Amino acid sequence: MQGFIEGQQNTELIKHTVTLDHTHLTTDQILRKLLPSNIEVPSSFETIGHIAHLNLRDEQLPYKKIIADVILEVCAFNTWQGLIIFVRKTQESKQW
Repeated sequence: MQGFIEGQQNTELIKHTVTLDHTHLTTDQILRKLLPSNIEVPSSFETIGHIAHLNLRDEQLPYKKIIADVILEVCAFNTWQGLIIFVRKTQESKQW
């Protein structure tokens, strides 16, 4: 690449540092870095208005605050900007 650029007229190769932060990463990418490798990263959640519903497994419960914080932070930069609360289903619904 450098050889090609140097061979062109009126061009100059400039070094530039790019700094990436968490706003450039997905929820999945961030949680994979923060959670222990033996903990499965939640793959999805549903929203109703400003409420997000996650189905967390028992082994994920000790990390529920981290999971919620990451989702809230990532959602602040996309279409779910209004999220403010998380709920977890605690027991299965009984059939009538």
